[in-house]
Formats: sequence, C-alpha cells, structure tokens
Amino acid sequence: MLLKIRALSSRLLQAGLLVSWAVSATACQAAESGLLRQRSVSERPQIMLIGTSHFANYGRDVVNIESPDVLSAQRQQEIEQLCAALSAFRPTKIAVEIDARAQEKLQQRFLAYRDQAAALNKNEVQQLGFRLAARLGHQTVYAVDWNDMPPAELHHYDYESWAVQHRMQERLQAMRDTSQAKAEGLWMTQHSVADWLVKFNTPQEIAHSQRQYFDYAMLGDQNASPGANWLGHWYARNVRIFANLVRLADQPQERLLVIYGAGHVSLLRQFIQQSGAMTDIDPLPYLQQAQQALISATMQSSR
Repeated sequence: MLLKIRALSSRLLQAGLLVSWAVSATACQAAESGLLRQRSVSERPQIMLIGTSHFANYGRDVVNIESPDVLSAQRQQEIEQLCAALSAFRPTKIAVEIDARAQEKLQQRFLAYRDQAAALNKNEVQQLGFRLAARLGHQTVYAVDWNDMPPAELHHYDYESWAVQHRMQERLQAMRDTSQAKAEGLWMTQHSVADWLVKFNTPQEIAHSQRQYFDYAMLGDQNASPGANWLGHWYARNVRIFANLVRLADQPQERLLVIYGAGHVSLLRQFIQQSGAMTDIDPLPYLQQAQQALISATMQSSR
C-alpha cells in the first residue's frame, strides 16, 4: 500500500510539473508574440493625450471653433508657460495630428525651427509639438494620423444626401448648429491657452464631445445607413491612430505625449484603456499647473 501511495504521489508530482511547464511555456509564447492583452502593468508605456482646438482655424471639422490669434505676444507667453508645465511629464516622444506618411516633411519643418531657420506657424502641431520637443532636446516629432477615404463607394457614407432625400434637413442643421462653437470661440478670447486645454480635457467636456457623434448614426434606415457607415469610419480612423501610437511607444519606458484634436480623445483613451496597451496619464494636473503659473505671473506683474 505504501509503495502504491508513493507511486501515485510521484505521478501527481510529474503531472504538476508538466502543467506548470505548459503554463510557463504559454506565457512565454504570449510575451514573445507581442499580444497587447498579455502586457503586464510594468510592460506598458505611459501615454498622455492632450486634446486641443485647431489653432490655425483650418475649418476641416464638421463644426469648427474660431481660435484667437495665438501669435500675439500674450498668447505666445501663455504657450511658453504651458509647454514649461507639460515638460514636467518628461515625454520621450511627442506625437501629433499629421498624416503618418508625411513624416519626412514634418521632420524637415521641425529641424528648421529647432535650428532657428524658420518661425512657428499658428498650428498647434508647431506651437505645442515643435516648441515642447525643442525645449526637451528631442530630435524628432512624430506624425501618427490616418485620414484616408473610406472603403466602398462614397454614396454609402453620404448622410447629407440621405437626409435631404428623406426630409431630415432640419435634424442635420441642428446637428451642425454653430452657436455653441461661436460661444466657445468668444470664451477663448477671454481666457488663457491653458484655460482652453483644461476645459477641453475635463471628463465632462470629453464625454459631451463624444456624444455628438451618435446623432449621425440616426441618419439612415433599414435600407441604407450612411450616417452609421460614416460613424464607423470615424471609429476606424481612430483605431488606425491608436495602432500607430502603440507602434511608436515600443518600449515600456516610453512616455508618449500626444497632441490631437479634442474630438479624438474619447475614443483614443477608450482604446488605450480597454486594450491594456499603455498606461493612460491624466493631463489635467499638468495643465492646471500652467493655469496657476499664469495667475501667479499676472499677480506679480500687477504689483
């Protein structure tokens, strides 16, 4: 009986060792495969998303905010203070909303600014991205955007024509109401650049921005859903941007700072958090530090 017990114990030990080896082998294979879902917290690079308006007022969004002139002396001082506060994050790379295929042109422009051969234009890519990268001694600013035409024929995404054909122009007009954008533009003239970014990056503002997209899904019916198709393409664009960010932050020690249109922040943050690919860092403490620095500077100058 004793021999039988010892034999059984030996077989159980061997089986346990085999299971342990199998689990370890599976874990090693997963780590080597680079699966995002297998990343431990210590393996995740840090990422900080900064949502912003488009300083240069290109008018490319569905509803556009008219930003004040950021080249004025006052705004330039505010942006300097903002970059000083953001530099405390110590980013190792800075990513911006420029087509990833335009990396070479972006690099040329950044180096021209860094080497004092060119001035900054109004775009937030340069005012924030270039300025901060040069301040930190970076050699490169990274383009990570993707915004190509969607697959299939364009009429599958033409929610405007569908709305007209189905007498829903009033709904479409309400979705594109510019009164809020005009009010925000006026508010921005009375507040600092740091105030702008604090507002755009609060959880409440990010959620409000994201909610507006769902109205487009309602422009359609059982026969055609151009609004939902367009919204799906918006999600697809942000998935592509997310993938570019993950590829860019390719080491656990990376600290990636991303400067992007505020409308992208909700989805990018959702993908980052749900995937476990990176650790999402709240930008508000850094932005609020810039607010306080400006208040202190204003108080000192008024004495």
